[in-house]
Amino acid sequence: MKLFQKFWGLQKICLVQTILKNLLFAQVVANLPAMRLRGLMAIPPAGEEARRYFAGMRAVFESLKRDLPACFDTLSMGMSHDYAEAVEEGATIVRVGTAIFGPRYYPPAGREEK
Repeated sequence: MKLFQKFWGLQKICLVQTILKNLLFAQVVANLPAMRLRGLMAIPPAGEEARRYFAGMRAVFESLKRDLPACFDTLSMGMSHDYAEAVEEGATIVRVGTAIFGPRYYPPAGREEK
C-alpha cells in the first residue's frame, strides 16, 4: 500500500502510471512457470480511512483483470474492523480472525511466556 499512498492526492495520470507498472509486473509473474498469480491484497495504513484505499485497490484490480483475465480472480482486503467497507468495495476475501478468535496477546518484549 505504500506505493498507493504516494498518489492518492495526485492527478489521475499517476493512477494510470501505477496501473501500467503493476500490469508489467503482473505479466512477468504470470509467465513464471512455478507461480500462479491470483490477485491483489491490500492492508490500509492504521488509523486512516480504509475505504479510499479499498476503492483505489479495486480500480487497480479491475484494470489488471481486464488485461490479464486468467490471472485475476482474488481481491483480498479488509479485516475484522473494516471488512464491511472492503466487501462494499469489491473484496472477494476478508480476514476476520480477531472477530472470531478475539484480540491477540503479545507479551512484553523480553518476557516470553513459558
